[in-house]
Amino acid sequence: MRKLILLVDDDSSLSDCLSEVVQMEGVDVVCLPNGEEALHWLHHSDRLPSLILADLRMPVMDGARFLEEKDKCGPPISLIPVLVLTAAKDDICGNNIVGVLRKPFGIEDFLPYVNSIVPSESSTDEERAPWA
Repeated sequence: MRKLILLVDDDSSLSDCLSEVVQMEGVDVVCLPNGEEALHWLHHSDRLPSLILADLRMPVMDGARFLEEKDKCGPPISLIPVLVLTAAKDDICGNNIVGVLRKPFGIEDFLPYVNSIVPSESSTDEERAPWA
């Protein structure tokens, strides 16, 4: 079964672009526009993601609140690693945050996180886990 990433961002053009890149790397993607929908999906999905990509500034439920609520869920949901994607300069708090990519960012900054969950045969340990 292919790996899965949950992408939580209200910017549909960014979600479309990142989704395409991730799928080209052999990873399935679920895109949702806010934290509320993401939490609902996490609680009702029969398949949990290997990584969550989350923006901080979103309508309905922002990324900071999403991270707080995710942490309250307990295992296995609370243990899913999160890569924060944001233009905000806010302090970022939450468990299992594996990195922060400040928008705008390049695909070369983003791909190591994707490749860490689906490493190629030639990947080094450093490429597999940019947050380790």
